[in-house]
Amino acid sequence: MHLRRLGKTELMVSEVGLGGAPLAREGVSDAEAIWTVWTALDAGVNLVDTSPHYGLGRSETLIGRALAERPELKKGLILSTKTGHYGAEKDYSYERTRRSVATSLQRLGVDRVDILHIHDVQEAEHMRELLKSQSAYTALREYQEEGVIGFIGVGTRSLEVLQVVVESGAFDCFMMANQLNLIEQAGAPIVQAALRADIGVLIAGAYATGILAKGSADPNARYRYQPASDAVRQRVAAIEELCARWGVALPAAAVQFCLRYGEGQTPPNVVAVLGARTPEQAAAIVETVAKRAPEGFWQELDEFLARSEMPQ
Repeated sequence: MHLRRLGKTELMVSEVGLGGAPLAREGVSDAEAIWTVWTALDAGVNLVDTSPHYGLGRSETLIGRALAERPELKKGLILSTKTGHYGAEKDYSYERTRRSVATSLQRLGVDRVDILHIHDVQEAEHMRELLKSQSAYTALREYQEEGVIGFIGVGTRSLEVLQVVVESGAFDCFMMANQLNLIEQAGAPIVQAALRADIGVLIAGAYATGILAKGSADPNARYRYQPASDAVRQRVAAIEELCARWGVALPAAAVQFCLRYGEGQTPPNVVAVLGARTPEQAAAIVETVAKRAPEGFWQELDEFLARSEMPQ
């Protein structure tokens, strides 16, 4: 798998990373989750992202078990986790952040992680306060100085918060959730600003929480975690028709669409983080970048997106 430089971090990251949220979902056995991690890493993925929020620590624990049982997979692995969001609770205090990071390291079975994101801050003013006060940001800077974490980021769906992240120059990277995909491109200006500032960009939500993986005809397809509306299904159906004409799978188009934002750099520096809950899904996310869509497809897709309205 091709590697991409994650902005000023200089980390060389696989084009797609494994998102650990689905590993902790109800109905996923421990064994299935562990095999999912192994499948992704064996296929060339070198980034695994998780959070104490995912299953209240279960995702971190399962990833730690997967690595403990196959320690050779730790070589070259880039681990990313988060702090601040824990189930129904959010706590960005200095003390809780110090405890959270220590607990995450214990669950993962490592003494260091490459990336630590402040998770799910939703208001710009709150983000500004965290930068000025003795809070999560202070704790992460201390851990960075101690060599416990490599780089500091923010993971959120709030574009206002990400604007503060870019303008502040205080962060090495960020993870944008569900604001840049084939249905919704509101996050594009923030991504472009981050690239100009050499801030690493990880895009979560390339599948728009499901419909761009399952397709418009799937009765259970979801968009933004809700049942997909008729307007969303119609937009996806039109994209599917275009994909069919060019012989491009919809999930591949969805992922590669996001990756194109970083291809003006050398090497490219936008990474997609994709969740998987089974070994088959892990193999499928790797396949999304195995064969590139032709340039003619992108020209036609860009024209379609430019003339069509995004569904509300």
